[in-house]
Amino acid sequence: MNRAQYLATTHSWLEELGADEAFRRDLAQLRASATQHELLVDQPDVRFTFDEQQIQRYCHYIFSESSLLLREDNADHASALRWMRTPAQAFEFLAKLAAEDAAEFLLLNSALCYDIAGRQANARCLVNLIRAEQPLPVRTEPDPAGTDRILAAAFRRAITDYLARDIHDLQRATADSLSSIRRLQQDVVQSIVAEELPSQEILNLLAHASLHQALARYVQYCLRGDQRHLQAARDGIQKSHTYFQQGREATYSGIVSALRTALGLLTERGTWASIGEHAPDLLDDPVWRLYLANLAYDHSIVEFWPSQLNALRAGILTSPDSYVIQMPTSAGKTLIAELAILAALSTRRPARCLYVAPYRALANEIRAHFAETLGGLGHRVSNLLGGFEYDMYEDFLFAESDILVATPEKIELLLRAQPDRFEDLAVVVVDEGHILDQGIPSPTELDGERLLEKLETERNLGRGALLELLITRLKRKSPDTRFLFLSAVMPDVSAADFSQWLSGSSRDSLVIREDERPSRQVIAKFTWTSPKNGQLEYVSLPKLADGESPFVPYFLSRQRYDTGETTPTGRPQQRSWPDPGTKAQTSAMLAARFARTGPVLVFCASKGHVASVTRHLITSLKYLEASDQLPDESLRHNDNPACESFLQARDWLGDDHPLTQAIRRGVGLHSAALPDPVRQAVEEDFKAGRLRILSSTTTLAQGVNLPIKTAIIHSLEWAWGSAPADRGLISKRDFWNICGRAGRAGRETEGQVVFVVVSPRDEQLFQEYHEQTGFEPVDGALYKLLQALVEKRIDQEELVRSGYLDSHILTLLAEEVVDTEDEAAVTEFLGGSLVGVQAIRNGVGLAPLVSAFQGACRSAAQRVPDERLRQIYASTGLSIPSCEALAQAADAFNQLLTADHLEAEEDEYSFSKELLKASFTACATLPEMLQKSDSEDYRGPSDEYLLLEAWVSGQPIEELRTMLWDPAKAEEFSAYLSDRILYRLPWGFSAFLRVLAFKLGTGFDDLPIAWKHLSSMVKFGVGNVVACWASSAGAPTRSLALQLASHYQPEHQASYPEFLRWLVNLPTQFMLSELEGTDFHKRRLLAVIGDIVTGGDRLALIRSGALELLASVRGIRYDERWRAAAAVKQGDQLTLEPEPDNEYDPYAVQVLFDDQPIGYVEREKARVVTMDIRLGRQVTAHAVSVTAPTDDHPFPRIVMTIKLGPPRS
Repeated sequence: MNRAQYLATTHSWLEELGADEAFRRDLAQLRASATQHELLVDQPDVRFTFDEQQIQRYCHYIFSESSLLLREDNADHASALRWMRTPAQAFEFLAKLAAEDAAEFLLLNSALCYDIAGRQANARCLVNLIRAEQPLPVRTEPDPAGTDRILAAAFRRAITDYLARDIHDLQRATADSLSSIRRLQQDVVQSIVAEELPSQEILNLLAHASLHQALARYVQYCLRGDQRHLQAARDGIQKSHTYFQQGREATYSGIVSALRTALGLLTERGTWASIGEHAPDLLDDPVWRLYLANLAYDHSIVEFWPSQLNALRAGILTSPDSYVIQMPTSAGKTLIAELAILAALSTRRPARCLYVAPYRALANEIRAHFAETLGGLGHRVSNLLGGFEYDMYEDFLFAESDILVATPEKIELLLRAQPDRFEDLAVVVVDEGHILDQGIPSPTELDGERLLEKLETERNLGRGALLELLITRLKRKSPDTRFLFLSAVMPDVSAADFSQWLSGSSRDSLVIREDERPSRQVIAKFTWTSPKNGQLEYVSLPKLADGESPFVPYFLSRQRYDTGETTPTGRPQQRSWPDPGTKAQTSAMLAARFARTGPVLVFCASKGHVASVTRHLITSLKYLEASDQLPDESLRHNDNPACESFLQARDWLGDDHPLTQAIRRGVGLHSAALPDPVRQAVEEDFKAGRLRILSSTTTLAQGVNLPIKTAIIHSLEWAWGSAPADRGLISKRDFWNICGRAGRAGRETEGQVVFVVVSPRDEQLFQEYHEQTGFEPVDGALYKLLQALVEKRIDQEELVRSGYLDSHILTLLAEEVVDTEDEAAVTEFLGGSLVGVQAIRNGVGLAPLVSAFQGACRSAAQRVPDERLRQIYASTGLSIPSCEALAQAADAFNQLLTADHLEAEEDEYSFSKELLKASFTACATLPEMLQKSDSEDYRGPSDEYLLLEAWVSGQPIEELRTMLWDPAKAEEFSAYLSDRILYRLPWGFSAFLRVLAFKLGTGFDDLPIAWKHLSSMVKFGVGNVVACWASSAGAPTRSLALQLASHYQPEHQASYPEFLRWLVNLPTQFMLSELEGTDFHKRRLLAVIGDIVTGGDRLALIRSGALELLASVRGIRYDERWRAAAAVKQGDQLTLEPEPDNEYDPYAVQVLFDDQPIGYVEREKARVVTMDIRLGRQVTAHAVSVTAPTDDHPFPRIVMTIKLGPPRS
């Protein structure tokens, strides 16, 4: 049999084994048994018939033979990679059943298989488990000198670092290991001379040395992309494998053989090789080369996932086309968008990119990610959140940003106010794009109610119409712009509509299959099988031999628990818990049980359900703690937990609020009723593991990346009232957009979605929802409005009279997209929007919508004949009647102004009470400023202006709630403050000021600086311009923003760019020692300012390949560093030492003189220096300017020149 025949036979055997029914049944039983062992402390009497040894033999065969095929150029790699998943999962399941010493080897085998199969995120998860265990026992008879122990520990460290892709740690591990081996060489030489060392031991040492040398070259390849390093690494691994074989080290040999296979696959899926194949010109750009190095070093990304490789093959980097990307949650879509953005910024200059994130939380998360990856290269990343308020600093951020992450409302406002800024737009990413159907209810949702009545409740057409019109305008404004439209839950018919709209063709969208996401997801339902016992049934797993689904019996039982209280007689009080008939109790106890395996989400259809589940969680955990049965120590009661969400909840909601009480037990809740700062803090603490359980509504459908192991489904139906229209079902899209987050890549290898079924209705909904199929089509809001016009659920005249089209029509008139008479222009515009595509597909004419738009055009032109005033009104986002009311208020205010008001205020940087009062009077009763809820709790205090002024003056929230509100209604107060004060009124004030400027015959930019920042002052709750700048830059509290403002003493006229430069380069110790606040808030501030890029210097340095830069030494005044700094003279050599483990700034670079610390490289330059040092460049520094202390500056000031030499060999 020749080699070709052998490979063909091996392929056939693997195919047959994969299809073998007996083997598949054994694997199903293994998985069921492993699940029971993971979830139950006391194992039930369930008999399984699988043979563990037989499964291991089969899996080792698949592992070795698939590896063999993958090392052959002409073999079927796709099948081999698919087969490799079987032993990966089987070894992982076997490890759950094995004793501790055997489990580690099984986990290691599983991690190696996952790694080869392209599931590096799963390998990393298992490595985290391996690292927690004891070192690998590799030899039964260790030598007396301990050589084997040293080599084994080094081997284990290197292999786990490699599998985790910890390039930084692997770099250190290989250096340490080679140093140890060199020390052992002397002993080896002496033993050889004395003829005391067998040849096997020599081979063993050579094998280990070759391995670490190979991995050191692998690190260099990851950082530099030089193919010679990769080839040297592969040669070294081959040599190591040969030595281990000759030395009869089977365990080592097998592991190194797997490395041979994995390194060979780098040419197919490695980052450097993939970019070189699909966009080779990008590798000529030093920015891209540094980017790929940073991906490896900072983010452990050296290979692309299968989903990302598919996107590269589809031309995401080079094609000018737009793409609709249907991609499961946790399949790597953010990196795809990142690659497309960086490619555009590298190939088009000037260029800017937009990332449209529909929700604040998602926008914050995306900005933080891009600031770390692309901002580190010198690209300026900003996010603009909120509504239609116009802030001066936002204009600067938009003008200077390369990547802008913003909500649709903010981008729409910027397009109205600064349309010229969009001419260099290269890429627009629309995340969670399925929200285009929001705002216009369907006939089913209306349930007989007329559409106009529903719109009057919302007071606008909704976000869907706004986003659709925004995208259509952007397409017209910048026809060469590429659009990437991302959604995890869009059906094919809707994807085809969006492809036609965005790219002008009906080509297929880029579809990433569910099995291409790294982590698995299993579906289970919990039912009570008796009054006292309940079980889990895993309906998505392969059936067992008897045809039944795998199950976990007795997972939850009703039993008696100590309550933590005593009876009147002094005995411990007990209670039976949970009640099988109370779904919230069942869900709460399930969450507690699953918490021992990882983070838990309890999904609820309404905030009322969330409140109920949270109350029962608090009670359940209280009983479990009193009975000494807590599943995890993180759930033990703590009066003062060390987490930011506790501080924020206590501040905004009070000490007695259910959330504040829940956080004391490691539990959070998440709903639209929470103010943004609280909700964001809950998300951050849940991500960081400070909260173990989270109860949430659909607010988590907002794309936020949370580490959920198990999602428990409490409810799918919501009810706000007794009327039919007040009840409904969660959409399948929203449901799976949340539950798809169970099992996040890199955190878990598997996630679980568990439905709580306690009634026939629950069973019915389980059958409807448990499969990811049948997603509702995404009918755009404008198409639904067209349907309503056709079906007479609203007529054209009442739609025009309502004013809900006003802001959109004013914009189209101002941009000269349409006019009052040209029906063809309106038809062309709407035909080029999504509504045009969907109307054609459904055979519906556009005429009713065109007629309504044209009627609104005529009405707007008649009411606002002045084109200049029309442009001002268009920039506000308000209806015409509201703009007219603002114009009257502006005229009234003008009559009160004195001649010098525009020259200066008493304090030009502080808010004007006179203007604040006038703005509030003008906006207070505008329809757009009124909250949606008509509950009395939301109408505000009797003297609302008093509250507003106190808020802007910086008065603490707790004092406002106590003095001006019913303290018992903390949640209503926070909802009022968040919606009315922080969102709506800043929008109104911004509009008022634009109208006021027009009435004054000047431009908005010419108003006094404090006037221009009034909306920001209201939004941030600070009455000072500089404090607004600090808040916009990321100061997490009003107190920190005001403190920073008090420390800012500019030498010349204060400006936002200069303030940012000052802020970014403040020493870390200044933040820690001279600002008052919690450690959480200071750390967040440091993290945010560390990501700020204030100019183009960093990017220019990288692009130019500059070999020298100037930098100041910061922090000389702290820790008595000034003593050593005082000895520095001009020309003295300084030493630079990166601090990658610095807890506040991983890019910090310490400066030393004569081995004594004198400070740190200024923050903006430190990142460039750190990147060069990690790439192996030789870096030297000399003092070029030394300024002696003075009365004004009592410490030395040192400027140094840093020279960057060539990389070390």
